[in-house]
Amino acid sequence: RSRGAVSDGQLRFAKERWQTFASIGALEAGSVLLGMLSAKSLPGEILPVLSKLFLVFQMFFSRLLLQRSYSQSQLSGCALCVLGVTASAGSSLRLRSFGASPALLFVLSLALPALASVLKEKLFADARAQLREELNVFVVNTLGSSGQAVCVLLLLPVLAELQGVGDIGDYLQEGAEAFASSPIWPCFYLATNLLFNVSVLTLLRTTSAVSVSLAMALAVPITAVAFASCDLPLLGPGQPLDRFFGLGLILILGGL
Repeated sequence: RSRGAVSDGQLRFAKERWQTFASIGALEAGSVLLGMLSAKSLPGEILPVLSKLFLVFQMFFSRLLLQRSYSQSQLSGCALCVLGVTASAGSSLRLRSFGASPALLFVLSLALPALASVLKEKLFADARAQLREELNVFVVNTLGSSGQAVCVLLLLPVLAELQGVGDIGDYLQEGAEAFASSPIWPCFYLATNLLFNVSVLTLLRTTSAVSVSLAMALAVPITAVAFASCDLPLLGPGQPLDRFFGLGLILILGGL
């Protein structure tokens, strides 16, 4: 603010919309809870594939909240993505004998951040119309992340109970000790995550939530192949992809 990047009007706008920021934080925190519970029961290579259903939820919420319309070709591409996800996920779940429940729970967890991303897009649009200036991305990132942090802390007892963690105090102490023993990687993750969030919000401010998902889609084949072919720390060696999984990836990219 001292450098003029954030105006008084932007701060007033943020205060007026505190409920929206709180909702964004709660949605993203709920996604973390559901995602952690479901992802532990799924093979790593299937997670980036299932995550492409995020686009479907975004299109739905964009239509519902922003009255955005989509052409027949866009809807056909979305349907092709769903078909690709179904082919890849069905193949992986069948070969690994994983149940469908974790996959469905993970898909449900995608609806929450999809709604949050559309709410952020609406904030940028409303600020542009009301203030006649662009809302600073750090305002949205700071307030949204703060709301998410508060909600995650409130949900921590629920997560601990579901995960069988035991005493939360001991769990947090062990986490702090682990961080103190090797702080480089956690700090690297935090810095990378902050850079990623700011980059995504900058793109979201100038385009749309759906466009952001499309820009991130190229990570799908790279991530899936990395999980399947690399011996990753803490995860162990992956399993080779079968032809149906590869076909699903091709359908997803074709739809995008």
